Amino acid sequence: MKKLQIGNVTLDNPVILAPMAGVSDLPFRLLCREMGAALVCMEMVSAKAIYYNNKNTDSLMEIHPEEVPASLQLFGSDPQILAEMAKRIEERPFSILDLNMGCPVPKVVNNGEGSALMKDPKLVEQILTALVKAINKPVPFPLWMTMSMPWRSRRSQKPVVWQRWRCTDGLEPSTTADRQTGISSHR
Repeated sequence: MKKLQIGNVTLDNPVILAPMAGVSDLPFRLLCREMGAALVCMEMVSAKAIYYNNKNTDSLMEIHPEEVPASLQLFGSDPQILAEMAKRIEERPFSILDLNMGCPVPKVVNNGEGSALMKDPKLVEQILTALVKAINKPVPFPLWMTMSMPWRSRRSQKPVVWQRWRCTDGLEPSTTADRQTGISSHR
């Protein structure tokens, strides 16, 4: 199979385990690596849970040496907390940091997190800028954005228009099509 390049991470093949809450735990990720997954993604982790030292969160972020490269997925809506928590965990052995903007679960969306972020491109830009500034991993460090369906404005029922933001060092926005080729066309 053809190799896949994501930032500075080279994958042996394009087989990637999606992050699945309640499923992508450590034993399952190790099994998927044994079965040929080139990249395993962890369950999403709340930046606020890290901030408040939730006792269950540390086990969600546990990475075994045999599962590297691994992607760690954060979710939240506060740029400052997301940036501080990314900085706090950056020494962990994850290869890719994934910002969740796709979770449709009501308890996540009702907090303005997950796919609710798709309604506020300016907030997303603030979050991404804060994350890139906070992390000192070598550039280009892959920062993924897992996105979901477009939201509609309550007033107009038209899709929310996303502007392309200027990329800062270390941030390359990508689309599903880009990940299929492994090359970002939005430089």
